[in-house]
Formats: sequence, C-alpha cells, structure tokens
Amino acid sequence: MSPIGLHFGVLNTIMNAAVTDKALTDNPCDGVNLKQFIRGMSRAPKWVPNEGQALKLIEVAPRRFRAAIWLGAGEGLRFGEVLGMEDSARCLDGTREELHVVQQ
Repeated sequence: MSPIGLHFGVLNTIMNAAVTDKALTDNPCDGVNLKQFIRGMSRAPKWVPNEGQALKLIEVAPRRFRAAIWLGAGEGLRFGEVLGMEDSARCLDGTREELHVVQQ
C-alpha cells in the first residue's frame, strides 16, 4: 500500500468514527476514488532541476531551507528523509563524511 493509501485509510477510519459518534453528518472521504487520484498525480509533469537550476535555487532560497535543498538535490534524499535528519552523529558522521538516513 502506498503512503497516500495508508494515510487516506487512517483518515477514512477517523471520519467514519466521527459519523458514528454523530460529530459529523457524513464522511468527506466517501466517494473519493483514491486510485484515480493517485493515477492523476503520477501523470502530472515533474520538474527535475539540472545542476545549474539547483544551485540557483539554493542561492535564492531562504537560508533555513538551503540544507534541505542540498540534501535533496545533492544527496538524493526524499522529502520525508530530509525532514527526519538530525544534527547528531546518528545522521551525520563528520569523521567519515557519511550521511545516514535513519528515520523519515
């Protein structure tokens, strides 16, 4: 199951419980065709920056986002992996110059 499917399933369960508890009159997840939604996402054009574009993005991005861009563009980390990075030896071994993805 995809991460989107997993999250949608949890949300759907919560919404069903809210309807059962009469906190909501209906479940907004009802009628959502998740397969069609995901198919539409996968067909959407993707922008993959070249080296020059990535460097320009780092240059113009606010300082607090620059490390995230480097980790994504330079190291190939996914968004969740970037968000899971810590300033610790567990994630970054400076003596060996190694990056460890240990959580998302």
